[in-house]
Amino acid sequence: MSEPEELTGDVRLMAELALGRTLAEAAVLAGMSARSARRRMASADFRGTLHEARQEAMGVSLARMGALVPQALDTLEALLGAESESVRLGAARTILGMVPGVRLNEPEPAEKSHDGLTLEELQELQRARLKDLSTEELESLCANIEERRKRIGIFPEFSGGGGGAA
Repeated sequence: MSEPEELTGDVRLMAELALGRTLAEAAVLAGMSARSARRRMASADFRGTLHEARQEAMGVSLARMGALVPQALDTLEALLGAESESVRLGAARTILGMVPGVRLNEPEPAEKSHDGLTLEELQELQRARLKDLSTEELESLCANIEERRKRIGIFPEFSGGGGGAA
């Protein structure tokens, strides 16, 4: 597959927009004027294809992140045995922060995050992104999390076998 730098025109515009660039940034990178880019965005077909491209990019990103979860948990597990008490505490807080229902020093809901969104807005965004995962992707993600939880002793009695998603 071509790298985005090798693409031009509408294809490059769509690729850059799917990766999160602004319309103006994407237009420059695609070698077109902002006016031309706005005309493309006026097309329902272009917007529909862009939506599909963004969904695909999100799916790829989530799959990559899911594949890194076991390695990240292994690292946290190893850090629980570190000599430094602050390192062990940081690892424990991180692990406990991943457990549903456990809240550690949660900021006030109105507090803004690093990207200007409130905690509630970030949670809503995360829920919306998870809705786009297929049942198979969700089951795989849950199975990986459950396997790691059991391995490091977090809620070993929890059974993720309920699946839920049908």
